Amino acid sequence: IEVQGRPEPSNIKLTDVGLQFRHRTVDKPPATLVSVDIENLGGTYSRLTAMARVWSQLGGHWRLITEKEYPETGILPGINLHLLADVGRPLPSGQYKVEALLYVDGRRSPLFSKEFAFEGDQRISILHGDAAIDLDPREVLIEAIPGATRSGRIAVFNGSEEKVDVEVEVSLPEHMVNAVYGNLRGPDFDCSDWVKVSPQRFTLHGKRRQNLRILCSMPKTGLLHPNFYAMLTMRTRWPDGQTAGTTKARLCVVNKKGQGNPRIMNQQLTLSESSPNHYLVTARFSNIGDTHVLPDCRAVLSIVDDVANTPRARFLLSSEKRRGIMLPLEKRNFTGVLDVSRVPPGMYRLTVILTGENGESAQGQTAVRVVETTERKVVEVMNVEEVGGATTVEL
Repeated sequence: IEVQGRPEPSNIKLTDVGLQFRHRTVDKPPATLVSVDIENLGGTYSRLTAMARVWSQLGGHWRLITEKEYPETGILPGINLHLLADVGRPLPSGQYKVEALLYVDGRRSPLFSKEFAFEGDQRISILHGDAAIDLDPREVLIEAIPGATRSGRIAVFNGSEEKVDVEVEVSLPEHMVNAVYGNLRGPDFDCSDWVKVSPQRFTLHGKRRQNLRILCSMPKTGLLHPNFYAMLTMRTRWPDGQTAGTTKARLCVVNKKGQGNPRIMNQQLTLSESSPNHYLVTARFSNIGDTHVLPDCRAVLSIVDDVANTPRARFLLSSEKRRGIMLPLEKRNFTGVLDVSRVPPGMYRLTVILTGENGESAQGQTAVRVVETTERKVVEVMNVEEVGGATTVEL
């Protein structure tokens, strides 16, 4: 649905956070859940992702226990959301703090924090937090040829004082599991069956580093795409068996004899008022090609009556939540701020352009009218057909 007229203000806020202990039931084990409450007080529909950090007070100091990410969801104006995530370990009673933040249409919100006493699992007396595990690199690229084995490396560093047990899992990236676009199916990009990591299980002492070897044996036949992908997940546990968190890296296997077909599509372009004379521009793009791209997103405001599309304003758009390469079938929001304080009243085209490192590009475009009032300048969104239709704009 395309909404024309003056953009509604975006006002999506965290209103509460908390912890709750779920007792054992017939079909579910006991668990501790961290909750976030979200309210849409504005007039826009948005996509959002929530993050929550759980802290425990020990000896007068706060210690990070874990960090949880909630699945992306949409929120309509006037709607309240109550999201729950399993902390992944039992928590004893004590003083806790939950910090939460939102990524609304890719833009980060202010931090919300709350301290409280929590009555938890009475069976637990010792509490561990997540281990400080880091990976280098976070995106592993291996060039291979059909019928041959190639290798890559990734380093795992334990920044904690204590040792942890690590198990490596290779799986299809989560967003690809059920993804379909035309003839593209997410599971067809899966290389996890022919990727082995060595060692797969190991103990990593505090402040130590472990190098892992990644062996990729690309099949000789039956390859549906030029590139294939997997997620490397490091699942860690403390010596007493308590979970110590997970850390992930992306694996890209490139067929040197294949030829990729990069394609990007703009799905949505919206504006919402963020402050006087300033409008939040959100563009949602999808990678509908059979290879990954490294995106760069920019916006241009150009005069409608100027055949040369002379820019009146330029600005960058970024994705604070997702960075690095965009995998096939991945969707990503990019946001930036349009400042119209120095833009003369008139009719304009607003064009958002996403380009990849190999020249592939896609653009979204809408028409806007800048109107000067006694207090500020306002933007009205129009159908681009009202100004002669969409036109290609060069950066």
